[in-house]
Amino acid sequence: MTEETLSTYIESAINNIQHNTSESGNNLQEVMTNIRHRPYEVGAMFDCCGQKICEKTNHSYEAVVVAMPDEWRDLANLMVHNHVIDRTFSTGDLIASKNFDLGISIVVTPSYNFYLFRPTKGWPEGNEWIEEYSILIKKIQQSRRHNCNWATASHLALDELANHYGIIYRVTDLHGNSIPKEELKVS
Repeated sequence: MTEETLSTYIESAINNIQHNTSESGNNLQEVMTNIRHRPYEVGAMFDCCGQKICEKTNHSYEAVVVAMPDEWRDLANLMVHNHVIDRTFSTGDLIASKNFDLGISIVVTPSYNFYLFRPTKGWPEGNEWIEEYSILIKKIQQSRRHNCNWATASHLALDELANHYGIIYRVTDLHGNSIPKEELKVS
């Protein structure tokens, strides 16, 4: 998928997602904007037609857990949530993406948008790839010693993991411009 196709797809998906009012907004763009600077995590799920299924927050810095009835769970196609600091997907985020079989997962932060797109063949089988993510993070931190915090190591690890498993992983600035992995400045 080219950058132009990716941008067109993301823009189309964002512009066409509508739903009822909520604490964070009526459509995906509003939700992304409104949760970006919240001092706690907020998560929202959308179906493939852009209807918001649910929104969840615990009003705390700790991770948000989205629990849904089975009939809603089968509809989930896109998850968006915020991270309070500039960091990519956590292992919990990867697990949720796989368990909900999401087509798109988005993390918004104060400075970036992180995107994961499910491979056409589906998410990798088993959980070894998620365990591999944790191992890669530690390996990268050790190889770079004092010059690599967890956020940077996790971004580099996810980029490597995505390439290996055919997962599309992208990072954009707030205007939708792609950020090369070498230029990302995470907290």
